[in-house]
Amino acid sequence: MTKHQQPPVPDKLTDEQRNELALWCQKEYPVYWRKGPGGIKSLVQRCFDHYRGIGNRPGYVDWVAVCRNWIRKQHEMEFGSKQREKPQDLGRRGKEGGPLTREMQLILGEKND
Repeated sequence: MTKHQQPPVPDKLTDEQRNELALWCQKEYPVYWRKGPGGIKSLVQRCFDHYRGIGNRPGYVDWVAVCRNWIRKQHEMEFGSKQREKPQDLGRRGKEGGPLTREMQLILGEKND
């Protein structure tokens, strides 16, 4: 990579990154979590497409952070506020490392083998 070349936008998040983002989204923005495969995965794909389109001019390297920020902004655009639903209001199922792990993999894409 030359001095002026930016790191490429990844094709997808790693399993670890997907799980990290899914746990965060389940806790902070469950409205997208409940949308199933079209929720979080769609937002991540749109985020990556956007930065591919502009050539990753900002030079991002922490794509989980970039995706979290994208989800926050999407929520503000859709709902006009920074208020979020709380897990206790949703009858939360599972916990970290619990039965939601497979659901998270399905929501965020197929597991890398």
